[in-house]
Amino acid sequence: MAKEKAPSMQFYGREFYSDENVVIMTLEQQGAYMRLLWNCWQEGSIPSEAAKLRAICGNDPRFEGDIWPGLKDLFVPREDGRLIHPKVESLRKDRNEYVGKCSDGGKRSAEKRWGKVAVSDLTQDLRISDKSPVTLQSPISKETPVIPFPTKPQTTDPLAAEFERWIAEYPNPVKVDTAMRSWLTLIGTGEITTDTLADVHAGLQRWRDSAEWARDDGKYIPAPATFLTGNEKQSGRMWKDHPPASAEAKISRRAGKKSSAGVDPNAEWSPDWQETA
Repeated sequence: MAKEKAPSMQFYGREFYSDENVVIMTLEQQGAYMRLLWNCWQEGSIPSEAAKLRAICGNDPRFEGDIWPGLKDLFVPREDGRLIHPKVESLRKDRNEYVGKCSDGGKRSAEKRWGKVAVSDLTQDLRISDKSPVTLQSPISKETPVIPFPTKPQTTDPLAAEFERWIAEYPNPVKVDTAMRSWLTLIGTGEITTDTLADVHAGLQRWRDSAEWARDDGKYIPAPATFLTGNEKQSGRMWKDHPPASAEAKISRRAGKKSSAGVDPNAEWSPDWQETA
C-alpha cells in the first residue's frame, strides 16, 4: 500500500501576500504559483519541462511567455533535474519531525502503561490520520527561525526604502502594511521610479494643501493604499491630480510672494519683471 500523502500544507497568508515577489505578481502568476507549490508538497518536486508545468497550471497558453518567467527563480533544481521549493521543503521537514515526535511519544506512553513486551504490537499501526487535530508546523522555539515565504532574498531597492519617508508625510497613515504592498506594486509596474518619485511626493503635498483634505478635520483623507492604487470606488494614482487648494494654503502662498510695495499678504502679487529699480 502506498504511503498516504499529507492532506494539507501549512500556509502563512500574511508572509505570502506581503512578500515582495508575490506582491508584484499578476493574479494569473499567483494562481499558477499556488498550484506549483501544492504539487511540490504532494509529489516532492515538480518537473522542469515547460510543457509539463503548463499542464499542471491548466494549459494556459500564456504560461511560457507571461507566467513562468515571473516564477522560475523561486524554484531550485534538484540533483535529478526536477524542481523543488525551499519553503515547502522546510514545511515538510517540520511535519516529518512532528510526526516522529508523536510516534515516539506514543511508544513511550504505551511502554509506560503496558510494559515493553507489547510495545511493537501496540504501535505498529501508529500514524496521524486525516482527522487528527495536529498542526503540520512544529512548535516555534528560539532555536527554530521562521523562514519567510518564499525564501528568495529580499531586495534592498532604495525605491522600496523610500516608502518610509513618504508614509511619514502622509496625514492619515492607517493600514501601513497594505500601503507598503501598494507601493511595491507600483514599483513593479514601473509607475514609481527614480524619475517619478519627486512627482509622487509633490502630488501628496498638493493634496495635503487641498480644500478637500482640509474639510471636517481631515475626514475625507483616504487611506494611503487608496491614494496609491485605489479601491472599488477610487482609481488611485492620486499624486497625478491637481485638487483646488484650501484657503489656508492660498494665504500661505501669498505670504511668500512680494507685492510691488514689498511683502504684503493682502496685496496683489506682481512678478519681478514688473518691478522698477
